[in-house]
Amino acid sequence: MKRTLLPIALTILVAALCACSTVGDGVEGWPHVIDAGDSWIPAPGYTFVSAYNDHNYSVRWEPGKQYSYLHKIKWPHIYASYSEGEWLPDPGYSWTTTDKSGTPIPGELSVRWTPGKSFAYQGHIAWHNITAGAAEGTWFPDPGYSWAHIDSSGRVADYAVAWTPGMGWYSGQKLEHPHVLASDPENIWRPEPGYRWTHVDSAGQTTDWVVAWTPGQLYFDHLGENKWPHVQAAATEGSWTAEPGYEWAHVPPGHNLTVIATSDPRSPSGRERALHQHWMDYLKEIQATNNYPNWSGPPADLFRIIKD
Repeated sequence: MKRTLLPIALTILVAALCACSTVGDGVEGWPHVIDAGDSWIPAPGYTFVSAYNDHNYSVRWEPGKQYSYLHKIKWPHIYASYSEGEWLPDPGYSWTTTDKSGTPIPGELSVRWTPGKSFAYQGHIAWHNITAGAAEGTWFPDPGYSWAHIDSSGRVADYAVAWTPGMGWYSGQKLEHPHVLASDPENIWRPEPGYRWTHVDSAGQTTDWVVAWTPGQLYFDHLGENKWPHVQAAATEGSWTAEPGYEWAHVPPGHNLTVIATSDPRSPSGRERALHQHWMDYLKEIQATNNYPNWSGPPADLFRIIKD
């Protein structure tokens, strides 16, 4: 009887050892290794410890690795966390489906692009002060910031940004709050010259970002400096005028809003007064010497009449 059972037992054992596993199944004796049909490969998130040892299929968890299953990306835009067995969305993406705690549901690791999200990697902000744009894969500096590194062709070299005094309040490519400019230090904002905060609290702090053109307001730039002394906002929004007793040093002023006292001999008014005085002295001289053949009467007297 024993001789009859022994061959049968051996046959069963050999058959079990030679049986081929199904593609996608785990490999017995090698944790986190799966059968890919023509080879054995690491499970998603893992990599072989020794890539060139055909007899060693030990694996280790590899943070940052994409979710690849049977040589294909099964769940796009996610990567292995530092914690073994856990996954995170790529920067700018969020889990599509989660439980009440915000954890993705097992077996459902799809993600969606999330405009306005910060650039986080492995649970930490990797690039500060930038935000996901409306179009998938795009990033923009936060309001008041601009790209710090631009190459010779005008392209962004990396995601570093710098606070940029004088820059408008842009959200992405949209001017969100008109006539509000970045100041100094960082994260301080001021109204554009000629404007003031519309709504302020009892401490004089703005409660929103609304501004209004204010005729008569002096020209203070985005740094709070009186860049053009004796220049004030005119009645028409966006236009400027010299304070009483002053006039433009350059007419028309254009972008140069330098003014000069009207009493200054170098001012346009001063030069006009000087020219008028020289002309009057000349007329008095020829009138006193009775040397004015081309005039119908005493020239100095006639000029006074015309001017009056």
